[in-house]
Amino acid sequence: MSPDMFMAGISALGAIVGVVIGSIVSVLIAKQQIKATVISVSRQQWINNFRECIADFQTKAAIVLVESRLSSRDETSVAANVESFDKATEGVCFRAKMVALLINPNEADHLEILSLMKKLEDHCIEGDGNDRVKEERLQDSITSMGQRILKREWERVKRIE
Repeated sequence: MSPDMFMAGISALGAIVGVVIGSIVSVLIAKQQIKATVISVSRQQWINNFRECIADFQTKAAIVLVESRLSSRDETSVAANVESFDKATEGVCFRAKMVALLINPNEADHLEILSLMKKLEDHCIEGDGNDRVKEERLQDSITSMGQRILKREWERVKRIE
């Protein structure tokens, strides 16, 4: 075998090894990018679902408590809006359960928002719409805690975690 043929063989082998290694690296990078994209999209979907559940829960809780306040002043108020009242009460319970399924029970702030929501849900079920200070304090606390959770999750999306 001549030295020229040997060098040509080495060059060809080097090119083949380069192509194989390049292909393997490209496949690994593509897999990593696909995984990051799937995680990012899933996390964004979780953020949207969580935000919607919290907002809907708070809106329906406010409706229940307003109806309770009105009914304590006027016996016919709730009777005229029974369907709206029942739908809002059902929505409060449903959204609280949805959030319970969305949260991570290993994170303290997730458990805290769930606890605050449970207190507001109980406040609605007890029908004490006249304690507006308690209602506003709970609503503000839920909003604040929800904002902190959503901000942290959004930061994770931006970091593609």
